[in-house]
Amino acid sequence: MWLRSRSASISAVRLGVHSSTVEESETPEKTADQSWWDGITVREVMTSNPLSLTPETSIFTAMEMLTENAISGIPVVDDSGEVVGVVSAYDILTLDSTPGQLDRSDGFFPRIGRCREEFDGDEQAMWRFFFSLRNGIEKARASKVGDSMHDTYCVSANDSISDVANVIVRNNTQRAFVLDENRRLCGVVSRGDILRVTMKKYRDVKHKGQSRNSHSH
Repeated sequence: MWLRSRSASISAVRLGVHSSTVEESETPEKTADQSWWDGITVREVMTSNPLSLTPETSIFTAMEMLTENAISGIPVVDDSGEVVGVVSAYDILTLDSTPGQLDRSDGFFPRIGRCREEFDGDEQAMWRFFFSLRNGIEKARASKVGDSMHDTYCVSANDSISDVANVIVRNNTQRAFVLDENRRLCGVVSRGDILRVTMKKYRDVKHKGQSRNSHSH
């Protein structure tokens, strides 16, 4: 992995999504077996040949690509094709040129009392938030992708699905970009990609269990 720059059953139909019912007794926390993921590689689940931008691409072009392709982030690559960051919808929404505006009320230092009121006295958490906010404010007038993007995470196409899932979970990121043997961008794996593989595996296991039960009677 690299860092770059309460009823017995629950049905998704309630949310307007047509899906099979998942029994409470078969929820992931009660049936999870990490061996299920052995042998499933990133290459099998990734989206190949993702869109990409360069640091010189305009913010408006990035906005167009994000909205027209209904995606939340696009990798940024340099002239050699190496991933140097990602620009996301959030990055663009924090710009002064969009409706979203960052809170500038603190000035150069957090206001007195904020640590106690908002962070339960956790100074480290307050300062992490404050410096992240200051970083966003410094980028707020960006007109090019290179001035608005943030660091991202990359994995190898040969890594396991568990590897990339750990990267996404432990770093609370939306996605990880995939590099080939020459460390060039070749794909992307999102939270949704991993959830789809996970759901398919649970359904496969459930189907096999039902088949064994029917043969035993």
